[in-house]
Amino acid sequence: MNTSVEKKSGNLLGIPTSDTQNISQHLNQLLADEHVLYIKMRNFHWNLVGPSFVEIHEFIEKLYNQTALDIDLVAERIQQLGHAAAGSMAEFLKIAHLKESTGGKKEQTQAVRELAEDSDSLARTLRTMISEIDEQYDDPGTVDLLTGILRTQEKNAWMLRRYLG
Repeated sequence: MNTSVEKKSGNLLGIPTSDTQNISQHLNQLLADEHVLYIKMRNFHWNLVGPSFVEIHEFIEKLYNQTALDIDLVAERIQQLGHAAAGSMAEFLKIAHLKESTGGKKEQTQAVRELAEDSDSLARTLRTMISEIDEQYDDPGTVDLLTGILRTQEKNAWMLRRYLG
């Protein structure tokens, strides 16, 4: 990105342009993980089977709606930093740490277990990102965004684990 503000100051949003690339790489990896999780949630929402179908079906819908909002915030932050957000499933699958789940009927306990594990994994990844961005890049805007997403993932993991007993 070559805006006049960036050319004159050597930074964008008060962040050195050399740092915005590294921050955006972290955010694109998060964006990829969130997309894999979102698609997994949609898959389970559609294909769930079990005695608590309605309750879990509706709960998973709430989770994927929140994840969609978080996805948008992360993509917008990447743009604010002057970089392009990844935008294809091929890109997401290449850089994501989370793994897809196959389609077809999914027993509710297994679906909830997988989502809880993914939320736990995403929370660990977010903690690492927050530390690195805070310590190495001094970007409180991104740290604040990531902290909010971390709180959501921690709550999701807790609620999913509670279902498992």
